[in-house]
Amino acid sequence: MFRYSNVTVTPTRVSVSGAIVVSVDVTNTGTGSGDHVVHLYMRHLNPHGERPREEVKAFQRVSIEPGDKQRTTTAFSPGLQQP
Repeated sequence: MFRYSNVTVTPTRVSVSGAIVVSVDVTNTGTGSGDHVVHLYMRHLNPHGERPREEVKAFQRVSIEPGDKQRTTTAFSPGLQQP
């Protein structure tokens, strides 16, 4: 099992051409080592055209030993399509 804590998003408001940086602590609360994939979703408040309700904008895989915590940070631009 994994737990998220200390989520930070900077800046709190951004234009379509700007960048957003998201950081989160991931703690392995289980009894064995494990991998976990942190997904970052974005939802448009005022979508233009047909868009999905939420879009995956970034993801990061982490390997964490039991009881350990790892900080992950990712950046993306809301105007760019990510694979």
